[in-house]
Amino acid sequence: MQPFEGGLISYTATHGVAFEMHGSIHALYQGDSNLRRNLGAPASDEINGRRAGSRKSVFAQGCIYWSPQTGAVPVLGRLYLDYEMLGEGASAIGLPTTAQTTVPGGVMQQFQGGRMYYRSGASNAFEVHGSILGKYDATWGVTRWGFPVSHESDVRRDSQVIGKVSHFESCTIYWSGATGAHIIYGDIRRKYLEAGGPQGALGFPTSSEEDIPGVSGPARYNTFQQGSILWFNGQLHVCYPFRFFIGRVDTKEEDRDFLDVDGQNDLYCRIAITVNGHRVYDKKLPEGDKHFSSANIKDVNFNVPYAVLPGDPNLNVQFQVEIWECDSGNLFGGDDDLLGRFTKDLNIRNAWGLRDNANGIFRASNFGPWMNFMDWSIKPQLGANTPLDFFSAINRGTPTVDFREYAAAFGDVDPDWELDFGLIDDGLKALFYELVVKGVAAGGNCFGMATEAIYAYKDMSRLSRPLSRFSNWAEVENDFNVRHAYQVGADAVWWFVGQFLSGKTHNPVSVFNDTWDAHNRGLNPVICLSQNYDFSGAPHCITPIAWRNTGSEMQIDVFDPNSGSSIRRIVIDPAHNTFRYENGRVYEGGEWSGGRLHYMPFSVLNHRQRTPVWDAIMLLLGGVVLILGDSAETLSLTDENGNNLNAFKDTSRKVENLSGKFVPFPGFFGNNPIKGELLLGMRPKRSRLIPLDNVLLDSVQLNNVSNLGRNLGTTLSTNVNPNLNVDLGAARFRDRAVLDAIQRVQQPTDLDSWVHTLQGVNAGRLQYYLKRPLQALQVGGAIRPSDRITMTAARLQTVDNEFKVVAQNANTYTLSAVSKLGAGRDFVKVTVENVPAEANQELKINLQPGLNTMDVVSNGAPFNATVTYEGRVNDKPLRSQYTVPMAQGMRLTAPNLEDVGTLKVSGIERILGEVRATQLIQGQ
Repeated sequence: MQPFEGGLISYTATHGVAFEMHGSIHALYQGDSNLRRNLGAPASDEINGRRAGSRKSVFAQGCIYWSPQTGAVPVLGRLYLDYEMLGEGASAIGLPTTAQTTVPGGVMQQFQGGRMYYRSGASNAFEVHGSILGKYDATWGVTRWGFPVSHESDVRRDSQVIGKVSHFESCTIYWSGATGAHIIYGDIRRKYLEAGGPQGALGFPTSSEEDIPGVSGPARYNTFQQGSILWFNGQLHVCYPFRFFIGRVDTKEEDRDFLDVDGQNDLYCRIAITVNGHRVYDKKLPEGDKHFSSANIKDVNFNVPYAVLPGDPNLNVQFQVEIWECDSGNLFGGDDDLLGRFTKDLNIRNAWGLRDNANGIFRASNFGPWMNFMDWSIKPQLGANTPLDFFSAINRGTPTVDFREYAAAFGDVDPDWELDFGLIDDGLKALFYELVVKGVAAGGNCFGMATEAIYAYKDMSRLSRPLSRFSNWAEVENDFNVRHAYQVGADAVWWFVGQFLSGKTHNPVSVFNDTWDAHNRGLNPVICLSQNYDFSGAPHCITPIAWRNTGSEMQIDVFDPNSGSSIRRIVIDPAHNTFRYENGRVYEGGEWSGGRLHYMPFSVLNHRQRTPVWDAIMLLLGGVVLILGDSAETLSLTDENGNNLNAFKDTSRKVENLSGKFVPFPGFFGNNPIKGELLLGMRPKRSRLIPLDNVLLDSVQLNNVSNLGRNLGTTLSTNVNPNLNVDLGAARFRDRAVLDAIQRVQQPTDLDSWVHTLQGVNAGRLQYYLKRPLQALQVGGAIRPSDRITMTAARLQTVDNEFKVVAQNANTYTLSAVSKLGAGRDFVKVTVENVPAEANQELKINLQPGLNTMDVVSNGAPFNATVTYEGRVNDKPLRSQYTVPMAQGMRLTAPNLEDVGTLKVSGIERILGEVRATQLIQGQ
């Protein structure tokens, strides 16, 4: 080292170069021996710093910086290295103003615009500046929060800087121009980061952590631009902006309005929200003088259009719902009855409701004398760009879907039917529940979960996003059960039949294109798979969320109810029209082999279903439904000529050959999810009108439904030529030539004749139900394992229809026939009990339109039959019962149901045969 008058020149063998030093930097270096030891040998001449007008000299272990404003100040060791990495004087903190000082656990150095901190033994030193440094200092800085563990950095949304953040050992401080700087730490900081931090739905903090007022025990909060996070002695709640949602309302039957014969309640509700004493929302639903359609259970599914921002610790929100039953139309008074009033206060002390239920879903019960419950929820309002997710509750089964869940799923089912004269109007609804709906979720709930997720995506469910927060199965099981039952509703099963008969369930490429199109049109579909060609083999349902077509491969990303929010993928090979999907099982197949891939769009599922029963124009009056109980199974189903009618058994591999056949409905989860069998037939769209003597014989119909209350006798339409001499009241054709002509023209028919051979699988009750558009027949009796029974239907679309039961063992049957009297609610049901049939002998039944007459011919011994007529005529419920001594055959002629009166019973030897004797039986 060589001193000079104005400085010095230094050389070390390590550097191999000599460097000069002068001026203030030289003076500081020369004047402090400790500094010289800490800096080590010079490693540069005095050179320009990065900040305009600044100078610096670099040493082996640090640097001395100089500017006219700061003078000469050293920066040593790790502080120097990270200061240089920041850009030294050109950085936000500027040039050093003082030498480093010791703080507990490390060192700190002051700069023009901020500070740098280094914790002893750490890998790096970090800077703090601006408002974040001000907040750090104001809250005891390093003493409370420890050392910084990051430089201040940008918070970005896409390419836009929206704020700043610095992380410390024990806290994080965020800043934005709109909110200022605020500290977040501990469990609240962890939860905030899990929620996406400032880029997430909550935005930047608007407060530092504070005590929650009015709560006993430790309780803390941070507020944010779009909500708050609350901590109650370790329990955390993230409170987003929310709206109230009113879901299912389940009421007790209060209505006894004489004009409302079905007895179900005519509901409306009034919704009010009060914020800090000020009414901000008040509305009747539905508006005006209307009420909901008559029903004791109503899916209101209403999102209250008022958003609450839970960010003010002094905020109190009162939510109130009144449920009314409308009698006179004088709303909010008069004769209308208040069924219940529910009121709930929400504030920071109860986490705006989330302390009562962390997911914000509630079932309010017993808040009025006529209320069973009301489902409601607090629905967080997330950003439009929030990614879709799925339930973290993993799919499991429900052994029994209860009757009220059944009624909640099916709008035509009265949950309180026993109060309405003890009558189910068609018998099929009870049977349909027992055989089809009751156990439909026993093997799993995938269809319900997949469907409920779509409802949530569309903000139509109380289970709003994010769905991953729903991990408690018991909390959401009821919601899943109701949606799961939708799969066996009329719209759903007929959609499946239509897809099958049109070949859409045989075409993976078509499923890809159709589901993508449905999604783009807002009709988010449910996708269904099975491992086997006949839809057996662990049928399963999933929710698709994304589609890609690479040309060589088609891909559908899905959420699987068996896998939570992890995304799985269906892969379709368009060249071979095959698909493959793996979820622990392997599903794969093509057009005519392997498993099946099909779908159901949201348009089929976005409403409560109807039972597949009395749809007034069901398939243009062309549908046929068969239901078979689980004590028997199908051996064969053919037409009268022995041709197969089971569409699943067709081996021709031609879509056109599927027309006019029965389609077994498989259910969409587990093996045999439906108890028993459900088979549906869709008749081809072709005319059945038969020109004969200038007459359309298909127009033989009920002439005047309004007269049925006085006389259920059926008359001819005015379109029928009276010269045909057709006497339907006597249930016979006097002109046999006309009848033969009808039979010749009508045969072969489409799904109005079949031979269904059954075999018993266990000892129990035979339950067989056939339903065509406006008429149905149920046959019940005992059955044993391996018993063989043949059900033969012939000419069901004609007046000389015939249904035969032949069993290999003698049996006693109950026969129930139902006829819908047009498209309204009127119907008549005839039940004949204790009908005997000998082994291998035919039991025959003929049903006339409107059940004006019913023929039953049995070859069993004489017996006393219990005959019951019941129904609704002229919208009034009616019922009468008779004890009828019978031998061989009988013709029942409908009584006057408005006045119990008498039943006309005529003896016959064959269906549509001559009357042998007539007697009048007094009603009970």
